[in-house]
Amino acid sequence: MGYRPGRRLRRARVPVFAGICLHDTVAPPRTAQRQVRRAPDAEVVTYATGHFAIYRDPWFEPAVADQVDFLRRRVLDPG
Repeated sequence: MGYRPGRRLRRARVPVFAGICLHDTVAPPRTAQRQVRRAPDAEVVTYATGHFAIYRDPWFEPAVADQVDFLRRRVLDPG
């Protein structure tokens, strides 16, 4: 069966944040983008880096800032 994280996105009842690395060889970006389109309410941010490079400078802080911004706007203050 394997790990298929996008399988249940259609049923997501919360906002979904997808940070997609455009040079990812572990989780291919085209597949990730296709999967996240299934979610009824998704926000996608892309990064021009690879799967593990996102955890190091210069990518780490901007990626975390995007996640925190999403959580503030969509979870803490959904308006």
